[in-house]
Amino acid sequence: MIEQFNKICEFKSKNIRYDDETNTTNNPIFDEVKNDLEKLKSYLEKEFSSFYGHKLSIDISSGAGKFTLIPYVAILPEEQKVSDGIYSVICFDIEGKGALVGCAESIKKKKGLPVIRRKKRGIALAINVKGSSRSDYNNAFVNPKEFYYPLSNYEQLIDHLKRSVLMSLGYLGKIKDEFKENVGKLDNSVEVSQKETSEERKKRLEKAPKNPSKSPSITYIYERNPDVIAEVLYRAKGICEKCNAPAPFIRKSDNSPYLEVHHIVTLANGGDDTVDNCIAVCPNCHRELHFGF
Repeated sequence: MIEQFNKICEFKSKNIRYDDETNTTNNPIFDEVKNDLEKLKSYLEKEFSSFYGHKLSIDISSGAGKFTLIPYVAILPEEQKVSDGIYSVICFDIEGKGALVGCAESIKKKKGLPVIRRKKRGIALAINVKGSSRSDYNNAFVNPKEFYYPLSNYEQLIDHLKRSVLMSLGYLGKIKDEFKENVGKLDNSVEVSQKETSEERKKRLEKAPKNPSKSPSITYIYERNPDVIAEVLYRAKGICEKCNAPAPFIRKSDNSPYLEVHHIVTLANGGDDTVDNCIAVCPNCHRELHFGF
């Protein structure tokens, strides 16, 4: 997979734009990159043929008569299309700098997902997935993550794809009850933990494992320690620990300041689920930590 990812990036770095006269899908200059896309498709078909009873298919960019400026490999739930649906996708940068990966919606027939507006006037994107006005994927992602050329570790990319597949199935209502149950379980545990004293939480934290257990679902979901969340929120006392501004609003449920707990070193990258590895941040800073420079 790493070889194909890097070869597609190398092709794009040398072929940012195509000559209109030679840009036909049967032109031999595209044979190698099409072969790499097919190999990447075959790899993902083995990895994502189905998830716990949910059938998935893999689609690659082909173009209608002309080869696409933005090569992609998409993981499609049943009855979904890149042109009309919700799916997970690897979109390659127009200049071969890498790829944008995540859960996305079709760019013409939008599905109302809470997509991230990456492309803003006057701001250059590190990874740009706009080929033309009709093939601009920059603002189609819910959880965009950039992977840069040369790719050396494919495990993080696969892990993000698995989370993205989980999201796409959730937005389609295929795992709605299961997803809500997992989120609700953590919320209730945090609420119980917050009603206890900091001393009680710290006693449990002294004996708590640093690495959380994982439950098999559509992908692996970390079972975070509610005491860590509650203690970090207690430490912050309603002040964002990144920008030092007060929480932007008060929770309707319990009148507490709304902050989100962020892992400094992510769990997916081997970070510990501990108070020392977490900070309480406002939603804006949390987005910046995940998607900003």
